[in-house]
Amino acid sequence: MNMENAKILKRDKLRIAIGEVVINFQFIEYELSDILSVLLNMKEKEDKHRIFAAMSFRQKTDLVCDLYESRKKPSWKEPVKISEVRKALNTAEEFRNSVVHSFYYVSGSKKPVWMRSKYSIRTSTGLKVVDGVADISSIEKGAKSLLVIREWYLGETEKLKEATKNLSGCTKRLSRKINVA
Repeated sequence: MNMENAKILKRDKLRIAIGEVVINFQFIEYELSDILSVLLNMKEKEDKHRIFAAMSFRQKTDLVCDLYESRKKPSWKEPVKISEVRKALNTAEEFRNSVVHSFYYVSGSKKPVWMRSKYSIRTSTGLKVVDGVADISSIEKGAKSLLVIREWYLGETEKLKEATKNLSGCTKRLSRKINVA
């Protein structure tokens, strides 16, 4: 494989991984909206779309976790502890935001690599910038963990805990600063 094809392959892998994160997370959010519409006894088919459009992910998470135990349908499986569900969903959102709210670019003249910059002003010292190599492997692994978290309502506690732990690790790896020579 020549150098140009290798660059294209790496670019495509990054784009595919980011796309998988976006799509997998949107399914989590859509299913939260669907579950919430049932918990709220909303009758119209479009109600889940209204919830999807009107509420932030965090609001949906908080409301589902608050209502689930007292309003779930008798036929629904017993989920993992709601505290574990909340932790998993919040970790999923943190990972998704870390991936999609980053700036990706190619750097280096001798050996170009995909880089990622993440900016934040929500720190005690003001602006924080984290620059590092775009860790495509962590983005891919995180996308797979999102698939497991998506099924939180199936009651598989150990799988959910493991996916949450993996996703948290992926977020940390994405947030580390790496110097490129």
